[in-house]
Amino acid sequence: MLSPKLKQRARTSGGFSLLEAVVSMGILAAGVVGYVQSSNSGLASNTDSYETQRVAMVVRDINRMFAAHMAELPSDASQGAVNQRSADFRSSLLAEFAKIEEIRGYECKGYDPKITTPRGDPDSIKSSIGKNWLNGPAGCLTIHLKEPPKGGVRGQWIETKIHWVGLRRSDDTRQRVTTSALMLP
Repeated sequence: MLSPKLKQRARTSGGFSLLEAVVSMGILAAGVVGYVQSSNSGLASNTDSYETQRVAMVVRDINRMFAAHMAELPSDASQGAVNQRSADFRSSLLAEFAKIEEIRGYECKGYDPKITTPRGDPDSIKSSIGKNWLNGPAGCLTIHLKEPPKGGVRGQWIETKIHWVGLRRSDDTRQRVTTSALMLP
């Protein structure tokens, strides 16, 4: 039993009770957890932005390669020659991306990358765009050759899409970059 003097002293001393200390620690812990979670979501958002930028640059490079390939045709080339040139270049690009998928260990069924066993030699990829894609997220490239432009203009509308799964995504959602460009000889 505490004497009345000790009780009075305990009430008036400037210290904290055990309950106050536990509540303070709980509030501090909640703040630290909130900070860590916001840091992680910021990092994931930053990674998503980086991947989107990287994929957009690959799509831009594909369009530039298409444009350079089409520029090799004479300006008076027939629409048939433009269509054939576009189809041939599309086939070679898709073949290179299929090789990259095989090397990295996934394959594209529709727009979704499916994991397989990695096979092949990364050094067999020669183009700069292919080398860039080797280090990017797992993604599927589709290139659609659209109707030629109207009004007697010889050219080819190219729609380029890349779907990919973000590296830091736990929900397995797909992201996509799509461009359409008119390629002229």
